[in-house]
Amino acid sequence: MRLQLIPSAVGGSSQLQFLSSYLLNDELAIDGGSLGLLPDLARQRMIRHLLLTHAHADHIATLGVWLDNVFAEGNAPTIYCLPAVADALRTHYFNDVVWPDLQKLPSMERPAVRIRTIDSGETITLGDLSVTAVAVNHAAPAAGFVICDARATLVFSGDTGPTEQLWKVAAAHDNWHTTVLEVAFPNHLQSCANVAGHLTPATFAAELPKLPPKGQVYAVHLKSAYREEIAAELTALAAPHCKLLLPGEWIEI
Repeated sequence: MRLQLIPSAVGGSSQLQFLSSYLLNDELAIDGGSLGLLPDLARQRMIRHLLLTHAHADHIATLGVWLDNVFAEGNAPTIYCLPAVADALRTHYFNDVVWPDLQKLPSMERPAVRIRTIDSGETITLGDLSVTAVAVNHAAPAAGFVICDARATLVFSGDTGPTEQLWKVAAAHDNWHTTVLEVAFPNHLQSCANVAGHLTPATFAAELPKLPPKGQVYAVHLKSAYREEIAAELTALAAPHCKLLLPGEWIEI
């Protein structure tokens, strides 16, 4: 597997990340925050499956733009998400107010997008990948994903505070060596992180013993206003197997 954090800063190279989207191999993406900003439309059109962690705006901001960019009648991509997330999309996004209801355009029989719900703990097969959704600890209904191919297992936390079930599900896979784990707030905003369902470097560190001891951990979702502070606090952990995943960077899993 190959994973890329899609950049979201406008106007050149930047380590700041304002929106959340990732490419996995060629045909799968995770979250729709910056997906519609990919400058290569051919790459956008290759994506047939979107795993959506939750419905907060930074994860769905360019979802409609992407769907416009890739529209081909009779060849709709599919969004996979928890039932509560699907309800949020239908009520608050594809509602003919914020965005047209692309589930029925141009017709119910041939829509521009399909939404498939997956329950927490359910596993689906997408090509040569198996994907298990696991509910995590966030302010809104949200899932992380355990993604496996024949060689390796990737665990993607999505937005979460301290969590348990995701790691328990992942631990069933002997080839789990890569984890993408959020850390959104600096330590001095721990109370905000607790309420919002996010990690700080302190609580990020408390999650590490739950992960494979020799595995690689990539820190993501640093709030841009506090990026330097969060990065310094992560460095102070002196955890050699942890590093920041930078916008535009590809990692091999």
